[in-house]
Amino acid sequence: FHGRLLVHGPDEKGIVASFTQILYNNGCSIIDSASEQSTDKKKTVFFQRIVFHCVSQKEEITKQIQIAAHQFSMSHQLHWTSKKKRVAIMVSKYDHCLWELLLRHRAGELDCEICVVLSNHPDLKHVAQDTFDVPYHTFPINPESKF
Repeated sequence: FHGRLLVHGPDEKGIVASFTQILYNNGCSIIDSASEQSTDKKKTVFFQRIVFHCVSQKEEITKQIQIAAHQFSMSHQLHWTSKKKRVAIMVSKYDHCLWELLLRHRAGELDCEICVVLSNHPDLKHVAQDTFDVPYHTFPINPESKF
């Protein structure tokens, strides 16, 4: 199953190390991680998102993250999922972004199920259907359907 941890609160040393160490100690693999600081005149706020894969110890990880969040006076959200998100890709005539997404998905870099490609042009149907076996649907835009 996968977990997504979101934390934010006062910035201080050791936050990243603490949360990643919890995941490491429980046999988790970090899939993606991003952090950012926001500074105003009074304080610096730290934000972090960690997406990870884990095979067991869901309750123990939850407990340890709650303890660490409390120690750093941080708010946190921990979401668990065992199924992949279903995704639709919307494209126009240009192929570079579609190729990038479908190639990354094939390589296992995108943790989702690409269900369909939607377009207002038929130009990239061969890329989606023939090369990647992803259904492709065209919704042409004409003067009557254009907003």
